[in-house]
Amino acid sequence: MDPDGIEFSQRYTYGDHLYRKKGETAEIIFENRRIGIKKVIIDDHGRIADFPGVAHPELVSNYSDGFVLKKVRYESQIKNLDGDYALIWQIRPDGQYWEDEDGYGRTPDDRIDLYARIDEYGKFTEPFHIYAIGSFRFYGTDMEEKIERVLSDKKDLDTAIGECVPDMIGKLREYMDRAEKGEVFCSIPGTVCVAEFTLKENAGDWYVMLSLSKTVCDPAFIGFLRSTSLEEQREYLRSGEAAEDAKQVLSGLFDSMGSRG
Repeated sequence: MDPDGIEFSQRYTYGDHLYRKKGETAEIIFENRRIGIKKVIIDDHGRIADFPGVAHPELVSNYSDGFVLKKVRYESQIKNLDGDYALIWQIRPDGQYWEDEDGYGRTPDDRIDLYARIDEYGKFTEPFHIYAIGSFRFYGTDMEEKIERVLSDKKDLDTAIGECVPDMIGKLREYMDRAEKGEVFCSIPGTVCVAEFTLKENAGDWYVMLSLSKTVCDPAFIGFLRSTSLEEQREYLRSGEAAEDAKQVLSGLFDSMGSRG
């Protein structure tokens, strides 16, 4: 038993997972003997009791193909976070989870963990927030605050794209004036996506490649602007036409990614 009188029936659970072994228990029971409280945190079907919600549902949706059950299906655990108990809830396993005995089936997915703290009464005190993506831990870093702020700045997607594009094109014009290749990045407000504009040259032709990806190393969706000579590209980037074309391309990439919502 912990000094504060709180104990859990187990600290780790794999929930209602695909490869559950016979006799394996998913249930986690919270008990505070000091005040006489005993309650289920996760039942034996992996369901999270009194589910507190998710701080930014669109974040979870982006990483789970738009579908999340309020239950544990992969390795999750009770952990102490700066003096508080918390459930670290894995909503997507590392791609190796799907690998079979012959080494087939592995995916490039990063593991996604969320967290929510639990008080002395066994109640969640907050909705689930992002804890870690792959090997990068957001909890306790300025990145956690940053992503919360970015996602809270929710607005119409086309408006958000429109706010980013002029500045991106402006920075590319500076490279173009020097006839230098270059790249610029922008986080799209209200999303977990990052746009990258790259100025490229091939056999005397200059063009801009646009890519859109999530905030981790997921595959990028790619698009292109007009390919022209050096002088024509300079004029193109100075005109409003390049910005309008970039907005349309980015909007199409969001549709392809399935992140418009």
